[in-house]
Amino acid sequence: MAGQVETAKDGKFPAQLFVYLVPAEKEGSNDVLRFFAVQVEADGSFMLDHLAPGRYWSLAKVAAESEFTSQGKLRLPEAAGARMKLRREAEASRFEIDLKPCQNMSGYRVAFK
Repeated sequence: MAGQVETAKDGKFPAQLFVYLVPAEKEGSNDVLRFFAVQVEADGSFMLDHLAPGRYWSLAKVAAESEFTSQGKLRLPEAAGARMKLRREAEASRFEIDLKPCQNMSGYRVAFK
């Protein structure tokens, strides 16, 4: 999945901007393998691969120093609280995507406020 972050600001992107995908289905909310994180490039582009099919909420946000910014760290047992917080934030953003098996998606847009 390749995409672009859209910003209403001056077109510049913060250094610690990440795109997160979190499971939208309640039954998947505890599945750590369905949480994805990727850092946004300087031009606002991002790429995620090897995504499991299903419904996700997407969220673009600036990560604080104390937050889990890599997929590996986000999937650790001690990151359970961070995953739940991230899921609540993503649910509130209401940017939903439904990925089909073997789907190749490009041009996906995520808003950053």
